[in-house]
Amino acid sequence: MSHQHEHEFEAAPGLPEALPADEKILWQGAPDWRQLAVHAFHVRKVAIYFACMIGLQAALMQGQPIQVLLPSVMTSTMLALTALGMLTAVAWFAAHTCLYTLTNKRMVMRVGIVLTMTFNLPLVRIAGAAIRPRARGCGDIALQIKEPDRIAYLHLWPHARAWQLKNPQPSLRCVRGAQQLGQTIAQAWQHANPSAALVTVVLLAVAWQRQQPAMTEPAVDLRWQRMLRFEDRPNGDIAVIDASSGQETARLRGEHGFARGALRTLARERLRRQLGPQEPFELSAHLDGKLVLRDPLTGERIHLEAFGPSNVAVFAQLQNTGSHSSFTSPGASK
Repeated sequence: MSHQHEHEFEAAPGLPEALPADEKILWQGAPDWRQLAVHAFHVRKVAIYFACMIGLQAALMQGQPIQVLLPSVMTSTMLALTALGMLTAVAWFAAHTCLYTLTNKRMVMRVGIVLTMTFNLPLVRIAGAAIRPRARGCGDIALQIKEPDRIAYLHLWPHARAWQLKNPQPSLRCVRGAQQLGQTIAQAWQHANPSAALVTVVLLAVAWQRQQPAMTEPAVDLRWQRMLRFEDRPNGDIAVIDASSGQETARLRGEHGFARGALRTLARERLRRQLGPQEPFELSAHLDGKLVLRDPLTGERIHLEAFGPSNVAVFAQLQNTGSHSSFTSPGASK
């Protein structure tokens, strides 16, 4: 992992040097400056704060002559608008001087208004990712870097996941089409790490729900829903147990790297909250084509359809399992 300071000439937009022959660009984009102003620079919250302060000022000056009250309130209003305008301008410059580039081997982040820096994040050094949906189809995608690699939070901000100060996570902030981009990143990561799912982690675009209460998927658009427990067996298989009957109804044999990575993600959040593994997960299919694996205890959910038909089929086949079914992975999960 490397970074470069101020470069005057780019071999291609967002890239400090020409790509090797075996590397190609999969996606390029930049933050939506309006969403960046709201969610990274908190313009809306600052505006509400100024409005409250001006209202308080006007309330405290009640009884004063209008020729005293009006100039004072107008001065405060103009200063507040000036501050908001400057903050919005910084957000605009931050968005227009930034360019994110995804290739089949790395994520490149060119950031900085005055002092430009380019961060090269090889996909083999990325341990995981999380998506936070925003308004207008935008979203944040945070990338977790494998230890001991680390980028200082102040070097990244505002292109960093909020409040992750100890282990900063580079983030693609307020990018359009975040869900589709998450799928593209997941596919590129799997191609760059063909055997990593066997050992440690798999890159999952998980909507981050940790600040939100657990909720149930709306039942009105459900095609089917099952409550399932997943248990590892000594031979490496994953046993699928129906929660209502307590009977093993299916078994995932072989690699099934995507399934293992998805289940580890949900189990890791339970462990972080000191919750036990006994409660089942909820697997539900919806009329709009969504297939969702959700943990009712934490509210964490994975929209499986975002990872392509081969990966979603691993869970879709659990809809109608008989007294016992066996599913074998067709080679490495990609």
